[in-house]
Amino acid sequence: MIDKRRRFRKETSFPGTYVHFVDGQPRGKGSLTVKDLSVNGMKLMIASGETFNRGDVLKVAFKLDDAKRSLVEKKVVIRTISPPFFGTEFAPTETLDKALGFYLRF
Repeated sequence: MIDKRRRFRKETSFPGTYVHFVDGQPRGKGSLTVKDLSVNGMKLMIASGETFNRGDVLKVAFKLDDAKRSLVEKKVVIRTISPPFFGTEFAPTETLDKALGFYLRF
């Protein structure tokens, strides 16, 4: 199998939460698991009955397993849907914070 991704993805299993936004308004919230991370986005597992569409925005929050248990809060845009998995990329307004950048280096 050949992986043609442009960026390295680090496999994870971090529990977290999300708030689902549609047209800028919060529509729902729930729990998730961050399955992988990259500098561009993340793959989420959401076992919810909620309906998501490509282009929807989620605000996700989870803690890394680093020494500081760093809290990561990011807005992401849903790009691929294969329930219960959702491929996302960071919203254009998001930057790569120091803790996440350092975590992805190792």
